[in-house]
Amino acid sequence: MGVTATNTALERIKESDLTSHKVLHECWEASFGTLTHIAFNTMLNEAGLENSDNEDVKFVVDMIKHNISSQ
Repeated sequence: MGVTATNTALERIKESDLTSHKVLHECWEASFGTLTHIAFNTMLNEAGLENSDNEDVKFVVDMIKHNISSQ
């Protein structure tokens, strides 16, 4: 469960919700360097994704948070 699983989940999100995909994809890319937890939480709130019921969204959010913590 890592980059491949996250990219697969992002592709499924892209098929159903382009707006969520755009936000999460940008955050995923930024989580490898410059994204902070505060900035990520702000972006989630602005996009209305913080309480998503979509399992793929939840997974990607968790992976982004994990990646931020690892940097």
